[in-house]
Amino acid sequence: YNKIKDMTEDEHNFKIKQYYAIGNHINRVHQGVNILSMSKRIMNEVICCAENNNIKIYYQDTDSIQLENKNLPLLYKKFEEKYKRDLEGKNLGEFHSDLELHNCEDVISRNSIFIDKKNYIHEVEGIDNNGNKNYGYHIRLKGIPNNSIYYECEKQNISPLQLYQKIHNGDAITFDLLCGGRNEKFVFDNKKQTVSFKEKFTRMICVK
Repeated sequence: YNKIKDMTEDEHNFKIKQYYAIGNHINRVHQGVNILSMSKRIMNEVICCAENNNIKIYYQDTDSIQLENKNLPLLYKKFEEKYKRDLEGKNLGEFHSDLELHNCEDVISRNSIFIDKKNYIHEVEGIDNNGNKNYGYHIRLKGIPNNSIYYECEKQNISPLQLYQKIHNGDAITFDLLCGGRNEKFVFDNKKQTVSFKEKFTRMICVK
């Protein structure tokens, strides 16, 4: 029924017009299940290894684990002893730090605020090529681009850490996803066959 575009009939016949599919869509959900199952196995190897050695994990997401930097050498050692392979690296099945700061090494989190899953901020610290400490932010706020977060900070004249503290305290924050016109969002009107720019595009975050 969802392929029927139009139907007419006379005394003896039906004439049916159908939508013509320009491609064939195949759902391989069983492959997705296998991939997700394997990813959980990889994650649980690390999590269980940490728990068995009294290494506290503070946050875990689909493919990331957050723990204290001082415990990493012990976790690397215990993981290698148990599974006979390296934990740290950038190959398939290995883990590496997700915290980055431009032209800096040894990047760690010095302060953080967790609101809920996929909504958190780290104030990060790293050492540049001259041996000086640099600072920045590692930001996650589901549904809100980083540009909009920095734009809201600019409007309120506060730091991203202070903004997250407001959200954590229960303040309702409305983010402008167009950043006052700096960003553009297209609007497609299929009936009129036109393309225009969205004049307003906001999302509100409020934790209660």
